[in-house]
Amino acid sequence: MFTLEGPEDQVIPSEELAAVYAATAADGGPTFSWASDEGSIECVIVGLIDDDWCYVSMLDSVDWSDLCNVADDAGEAARVEVVLAGCSASVPRAAVVPRHVGLAALASAPTFSQVPPNYMWRRPPR
Repeated sequence: MFTLEGPEDQVIPSEELAAVYAATAADGGPTFSWASDEGSIECVIVGLIDDDWCYVSMLDSVDWSDLCNVADDAGEAARVEVVLAGCSASVPRAAVVPRHVGLAALASAPTFSQVPPNYMWRRPPR
């Protein structure tokens, strides 16, 4: 099951995820999440930034990681301001990914088998 947090919170069955994700406007930074019942991946959160872009973060048994575009070398240091769950946030530029990549991460959690190979999980620097 998936959860959409936004103007109207809702639980989304797996078979409806793609349609609800595509129909959700990015106004106010709605977030989709998936939580594990067990295993090393505990949670995946996708925050919609606009019609084309999103931010994907994953919590494993240790810490949070961002899904980043490997080709965007400067994107780790460069940061951008986005609205996630109604709040302003600063995220690495490399962690702003195409919206379809966010859907792939949600739909294939916890294996992430549908995420294109040019993306990888990176822990934020401390």
